[in-house]
Amino acid sequence: MRTLSRMLLLSFALQTSWVHATEFEYPELMVAPRASERLKMEAQEEAESRMLRFWPIQLSALSTMVSGFASMSLATYASPTTTFAEPSEVVNNRRANGLIGVGVGGIWLLTTVVMSMTYTPYQKGWNDVKSLPSGSKREQLTRERLAEEVLSDANAMAWRLTIMSVATNFGANAYAMLARDNTISGTLQPVLPLLGMALSLTPLLFKFRWMSVFGQHMEYKKKIYGPIASLRPLALDPRSASLTPGLTLSIQF
Repeated sequence: MRTLSRMLLLSFALQTSWVHATEFEYPELMVAPRASERLKMEAQEEAESRMLRFWPIQLSALSTMVSGFASMSLATYASPTTTFAEPSEVVNNRRANGLIGVGVGGIWLLTTVVMSMTYTPYQKGWNDVKSLPSGSKREQLTRERLAEEVLSDANAMAWRLTIMSVATNFGANAYAMLARDNTISGTLQPVLPLLGMALSLTPLLFKFRWMSVFGQHMEYKKKIYGPIASLRPLALDPRSASLTPGLTLSIQF
């Protein structure tokens, strides 16, 4: 009985010591590099890569514009199957089809150029975070969580731009492909929309830097707890389906 009491007292002391040691440990403070450190490094490089930041969307938009201009150039093309001028309705339909592609591609080119000059989330976020105090653990935690919000917001913006770019550019080229004039042969009319549909997927293949930075940071936080997931002082006996003295070790990879 005395031995059992000593074992229980030792177990309680170990558990109490473990609780006090880990009570104020947060993954935001244990990850390396911290969110604020990563934000500082990325803010320094953000200005250098400004002009090439949106090239996947710009390539997709440029192909959509080329496809649209090609459709508009056919607005005055005389059909080889007729010897008279085409009706104005046919000409207007061709112009409208091409105008959609030119408009979608032009809007995306203008949007990305403006954002490359004005949208700098890492620089703005670092200017806000670096002025915060970091003396106490609470202040450090506040600083890191606000830095993580900057990384998360930039990642969310990148995903919104990617989804909208793919949807609009793919849709404009698909519409041009379906609405093409089958009476005209020997032109690049069906080729350019197909090429535009393929290039509209470029933002999905070449992701923004904002996406990879946030994904890497979250992956680093997960590795804090790996590979050991849990360690329990009791084990489940499969024969009696009851808890027995022992160690249960869970490992994740």
